Amino acid sequence: MKRVLVIMMVLALTAGHALGVGFGLGVGDTAAKLDGGTFRVGGGAVVADDVKFYGGRATFSVMDVLRVFVEGGVVDLDMWDDNGYGVGGGVVFCVPFDLPVDLAVRLGIVKPVFEDMSGTVPGPGGVAAASWDISIIGGNAAVIASYDLEQLVKGLSVYAVGGVNVIRTKTEWSVTVDPGLGFGGVGASDDETDTATDPMVGGGVLWSMNDLISIYAEVLHIDDVFGAGGVRITF
Repeated sequence: MKRVLVIMMVLALTAGHALGVGFGLGVGDTAAKLDGGTFRVGGGAVVADDVKFYGGRATFSVMDVLRVFVEGGVVDLDMWDDNGYGVGGGVVFCVPFDLPVDLAVRLGIVKPVFEDMSGTVPGPGGVAAASWDISIIGGNAAVIASYDLEQLVKGLSVYAVGGVNVIRTKTEWSVTVDPGLGFGGVGASDDETDTATDPMVGGGVLWSMNDLISIYAEVLHIDDVFGAGGVRITF
């Protein structure tokens, strides 16, 4: 039973540890308008101290000031044995006014899933001695400000990001003491929901090599510092 309690403690701690890092491709975009009907695909990676994310993103411009995106990929969290996956999506709305810099509002959501986030440990006679279920979902809202450095390097832009990141974690667990051994299956269970809110700040650089291919690199801070980079193909 002590082993069961240790397992659940580790799961809860590692889940909380991962919250500030995020499980997506970061921002990887400027605030510049994108012609309506444009479709873009890309791939990249995010790297922090204890977590890595490798995935892809598809973006569609509904109109020049509004685009939506979906993304997904593999999460490698050092503190858990198994790799998980993360899925997410969001919307980017570009401010439709002429300003010294381009501005946009970005809303995103992400959900990581790991095999060890739910399970049971059998007791004597196959009766469950313990069970747990951890659910994590995150979202962020941010303002992107970008500037075109075309006069210095053709196709080069820089951008800054500021906003807030919110992660909701729900944990449910139950433990049965000596099930089937004459104690009537005495145990305990509980569930709790925790919400963590952290500032989201960072910036990056994007270089459009031509009308088709662009690459980006960025650094973000959401409770921890992580770097991201990738390539995008625009159709």
